[in-house]
Amino acid sequence: MKNQFKVIVFSFLLTFCLKGFALDNSPIKVAHILGDTIYATDLDIDQRFLKGYKRSYPDLSEEDVLDKMRKNKLTSLIRERIIQKLSKEHDLEPTAEEVESFTKAIYRSNSNSSLNKLTPEMKEASFIVNRNFVKIYKISKYLYETYGGT
Repeated sequence: MKNQFKVIVFSFLLTFCLKGFALDNSPIKVAHILGDTIYATDLDIDQRFLKGYKRSYPDLSEEDVLDKMRKNKLTSLIRERIIQKLSKEHDLEPTAEEVESFTKAIYRSNSNSSLNKLTPEMKEASFIVNRNFVKIYKISKYLYETYGGT
């Protein structure tokens, strides 16, 4: 009877430990921002960019360069989520008129370029880039006015 009890307790403990190990294999959480979790797998680096990045940091080991790339990617993911949240909550999405006004100002300041010389594909790409500039400006302005500084 004593041996049966030991076997039952041992079996229970073994099962409990194995479940614990199974949970440990779950994805590693790196950050939790605005209700969204960022996992270590989200920071995987495309090896095609490693060589170019390594050239920028010749004194660092490959592992240090990978760490730097992961940190940059994490910063970028967090910044993206903050920008999305602010822009949705405070109506900071740029209007087409704001982007167009910004685009015209850019081309006015550069006498060598003309908005009329752009192909439709170039105009679309320019609109997307300029929209992002205007969006960042509006968010920066909102943060400056709300919190009183940079």
